[in-house]
Amino acid sequence: MKGVLRFHADAYPRAPLARWDDLTFTRLYCEGKQFDLGVFRKMNHNMVKRGWTMLEGLLLGEAIEDHMKWPTFVHDREGQTGDLYSYLIDERNGFGYLGSGFAKMMLIKHFAKGNVGGQLQCQGVSAYLARSRELLNLLAAMMHLTAGGAPRAEEAVQTRILEGREAGRNLFFMRDKIAWVLTYNKSKAQKSIARFLPKETSKLLVTYLVLIRPLETLLSGLGGPKDNMASQASMLEYLFVSDGARWTREHYGMALEQSFTAEMGEDIGMREYRQIQAALSGHHLSKWKDLWEDTTDATSEQQGHSTETHERDYDRMEDRSSSMKMHSQLRFEHASISWQKLVFHGGEALEKRIDDRLLPGRGSHHKDD
Repeated sequence: MKGVLRFHADAYPRAPLARWDDLTFTRLYCEGKQFDLGVFRKMNHNMVKRGWTMLEGLLLGEAIEDHMKWPTFVHDREGQTGDLYSYLIDERNGFGYLGSGFAKMMLIKHFAKGNVGGQLQCQGVSAYLARSRELLNLLAAMMHLTAGGAPRAEEAVQTRILEGREAGRNLFFMRDKIAWVLTYNKSKAQKSIARFLPKETSKLLVTYLVLIRPLETLLSGLGGPKDNMASQASMLEYLFVSDGARWTREHYGMALEQSFTAEMGEDIGMREYRQIQAALSGHHLSKWKDLWEDTTDATSEQQGHSTETHERDYDRMEDRSSSMKMHSQLRFEHASISWQKLVFHGGEALEKRIDDRLLPGRGSHHKDD
């Protein structure tokens, strides 16, 4: 996944976080090149009309950056709403996560023209959709297991993931890591705190949003932008749901446990998930302690916490982490490694099944250039 996490926005000279928000963007860079925000906003509007979120649009553009000049793409394609979606689909598959079958053939365009609006009855596609749903459950688990923050189940935590154009408002990039903001009520006042993902989990999230989810949306036969946007909003709500709601909703909890057990062979319940998360929080926070000390006042105010609060939370989590049992971390490491193998290597067998089914005689013999 070369180059996927190089894209960033810079709102403050020394701030590690930058809001994905038109109101606070001051500069937008990709590999040192500055973009015109007016063009960017119009491009994002076009993507929203085709059912893409701001996060997916930016990451997708960066993922294909090695294959074409991104600023040229923005200016040349800004007014061509009709073919923007199909063009991005082709370019995304050009650098190839699924590789041979989708990279060089007209498979995606064939599906888009002949099957949009109808359910695809194909064994290979059905397998892809089923695996994608399983990966979504596991990704949600990994995100909350590796998030660098203490659970706040006793507080009324609520994420602010909105539909359509505002879908990426609370997502951040911080030195190749993804973060999102939770708001909660405490002492009759609303506070905010950031949740961080380590680089490995951030890359998995990007892989899902940029490569797996868009293809799943297309193959599911969702007919129009309205359906696409509703589907994207539901997915974002599922992934970024708050800690308190995430672990207390019976439907999500049972689905998560069943999926994790089936894929990993690990019988881990909700209590074990919480133990693992608490054990790893201190490890992740220790990497960011220096970062907190280096943040600007603007960033601290934006997050809703002062530097003293960060240090107190860090010390509390260090004490809590040291009391956790070692087997929790070992079980998590085993699950994490297995899950990454499932994502990055399981796609090869899945690709072959789809190719053999839809492109007889080509999928198993085709080689990348």
